[in-house]
Amino acid sequence: YKPQPPFMNFPNGFGYMGVILQSKNNGKIQCHICGKLFKSVARHIQHKHEMTTIQYRELTGLNFTTPLVCESTSMKIREEFEKDKERRIKCPI
Repeated sequence: YKPQPPFMNFPNGFGYMGVILQSKNNGKIQCHICGKLFKSVARHIQHKHEMTTIQYRELTGLNFTTPLVCESTSMKIREEFEKDKERRIKCPI
């Protein structure tokens, strides 16, 4: 999904409703609440803003399937999942 203008500003925060902003410099994504950049907004919001990922998505208008981690972190998670999948296939129960 690629969002299209016009974008609605996120009230009393940063970015736009329903849109994840990613830094061109380092690939990190922006927290709608404080505006800081992170590899994982999911982890950040739980610790610093004391809210769940469901609450954050509802507040910011994000789809429930939208990743809250940057692309490089998402790739690492996918690679680890694939390694685990291969180990489970090779290891009989």
